[in-house]
Amino acid sequence: MGRRVLLTSARSPRDWNGPTAFPFRIRRRSLGLYLLAENFAAPVLVAEQCDRDSFAKLLERERPHLVGISLTAQEIEHARDLARLVRLVLPTAEILLGGPGARVEGVAGMVDCDAVVAGDGIATVRGRLGEDPDAPIRLPAISGAARLTATGRNELAMLVSGLGTGPQRRSLFDCGEALFTEACRLGKELGTEAFYVPDEGFLAEPALVRGLLRAMERENRAFEFAIHARAADLQAWEPEELARLGVFGLLLAAQRWTAAEARLVARLHAHGIAVHAPVLVGPETGAEEIDPALELEADAVDFLPRLALPESPGLGREQLDRLLESCDGGTPTPLCKELERVRAAEAERHGPSLLRLAKTLLEGYRAHEFDDDPWMRRRMEQARRRAEDLRLLIAGSPSNAPTAAESNLRRELERDFSLLFGPSLIPGRAMALGSQALQEFGSVVRKVRRAMDASGTQVRQYRWRQRLGKRREPFKRGRKGSILG
Repeated sequence: MGRRVLLTSARSPRDWNGPTAFPFRIRRRSLGLYLLAENFAAPVLVAEQCDRDSFAKLLERERPHLVGISLTAQEIEHARDLARLVRLVLPTAEILLGGPGARVEGVAGMVDCDAVVAGDGIATVRGRLGEDPDAPIRLPAISGAARLTATGRNELAMLVSGLGTGPQRRSLFDCGEALFTEACRLGKELGTEAFYVPDEGFLAEPALVRGLLRAMERENRAFEFAIHARAADLQAWEPEELARLGVFGLLLAAQRWTAAEARLVARLHAHGIAVHAPVLVGPETGAEEIDPALELEADAVDFLPRLALPESPGLGREQLDRLLESCDGGTPTPLCKELERVRAAEAERHGPSLLRLAKTLLEGYRAHEFDDDPWMRRRMEQARRRAEDLRLLIAGSPSNAPTAAESNLRRELERDFSLLFGPSLIPGRAMALGSQALQEFGSVVRKVRRAMDASGTQVRQYRWRQRLGKRREPFKRGRKGSILG
């Protein structure tokens, strides 16, 4: 039997997985680990968000030869703890660090490891396993996100067109036709026509994406996309072309928020594309950074704590412990208060994200409602279904103490919904009540899951789509859906 691989991700009380509500909710999954696991011939086990006890039991039972730990800057302390356990239980096991935290200068001095993988993890680990680093890359058929609806959730398959950004970017597909074929495969396996694209460089390859659009139109497959994008890459795209592609939600990244980004958000809104903007807030963040973010008028602005990591890795023991405590021990109290203040100011100024999303969707629907192009008319049918679904969600989630902005937005939406789709009838009201009950039930389920996560870890076995030969014997398999550890 060849070398066995265990891939895991560190945990953090300040973990953030992207948009948490609308227009799409990113699954709390380590998507990069599944991408790695899909592309190794060796047996692989993926253990997501492991706690200490579960990880120790897993090491003792499965005895992997190589352990990959994915981490962010906030998760350095927990990653250090996981690495210590590996050294204690399996002294001969090889430890690799990867993920965004691998780019933190001096991380190898903070976390005991054999190597730090800051670039292409697939090629690097393949080389260490004695496999072909240049073999074709296959995407895992997993749900990367979900779109909340009045009757449940629509799953979004994860679609990655390339690895990395900038000059070092590695494209996984040589043409739009190949990307379209892969999207068809993933959609068929997961039963969905919607995709989540966590790849920030997706729009940086216009020829590839436009080839995908041409293939979609030729084959009459109106896929929809929730994507990550950088403001600089959007300069090569007209918002109408993105709407034609089927982009309904966009997580926007920029170095700083200026009037140019605000104009960009307004142009995207005019075509029904919802925008989510993350903003980092630190102890030194002033009004000159907060106010432009509020001026964006994005569908959701998420204010997040900014970590102050030193530029030099030459730290004493006392400084290192203080750094790790600031990374993983919770946000300092003054910063907590500042985060609460700016979040409250944003909600009071613009109203809830759900209402803003509905306003954006209706704006795009009005812009293309009477379009002569059959393809765009099909896109507007999709928009109409989403808008009617949002109408039920809004009716099923009344506010107890609405601000002036929220009250005005609710009245505006009620008027626009009536003008475009007619008055809300009794069946719609009944569905709204059902939607409200579903949301309440979902809230209870999430609370129970959080309580379970606090006491134990769900370790999911990665299941190969193709049977492995005897020479590549996988880990022991439990029954489907079982919890290991």
